[in-house]
Amino acid sequence: VKNNLVHRNGDAGIAIVGKQDSRVTPLITKNTCSLNMGGGIGVAESATPIIRENTCKQNLRAGIGCRNSSPHILNNSCFENVRAGIGCREGSRPLIRDNKCYRNRRAGIGIRMEGTSPIVEHNACFENAMAGIGNRDKATPIIRGNQCVKNQMAGIGCDGSDSLLVGNECRENGMAGIGVQGKAKATIQNNRCIENKLVAIGVTQRSEAT
Repeated sequence: VKNNLVHRNGDAGIAIVGKQDSRVTPLITKNTCSLNMGGGIGVAESATPIIRENTCKQNLRAGIGCRNSSPHILNNSCFENVRAGIGCREGSRPLIRDNKCYRNRRAGIGIRMEGTSPIVEHNACFENAMAGIGNRDKATPIIRGNQCVKNQMAGIGCDGSDSLLVGNECRENGMAGIGVQGKAKATIQNNRCIENKLVAIGVTQRSEAT
């Protein structure tokens, strides 16, 4: 699925849905998905597509959303969506790498729910209305080598999750560089937290951090 203009549809712009006992792995590349009533691109039910070099903007849900699936989400631009730039939930295990997620009304990258275990690396998340990267509700992400800059809340926010944070840069965010709350557990190693409005790293609400 390549070089399409996909806009103003009543649900997701492009939808990839898996099928039991089948391998559903299309390449979705260089499309522009905007102003759709669902996500720009949506992945569900164990599908494993490659989603590369797309532009997803101004959609009612996430720019790219995945639930119970394991896509590779690479080199996309997701901006000005009503929800997250990239959303990940319901046991998804995607690779989210080298994307730009900015000026979304929620997180740049949002991760939630038990069993959701993405690898999130080398993304740029900036000027989002919530966290640059937010993870919550028993999610277990690996978050490494990302830049989270000038987001209105934390650069990286962990709320009730169990996360590994390695080598990220969190700079000039409106709250903490890295915030850990809601009985979350976090391992925080080799990160740079610079010029954030509150603390560099905040651990509250009976959370644990190494």
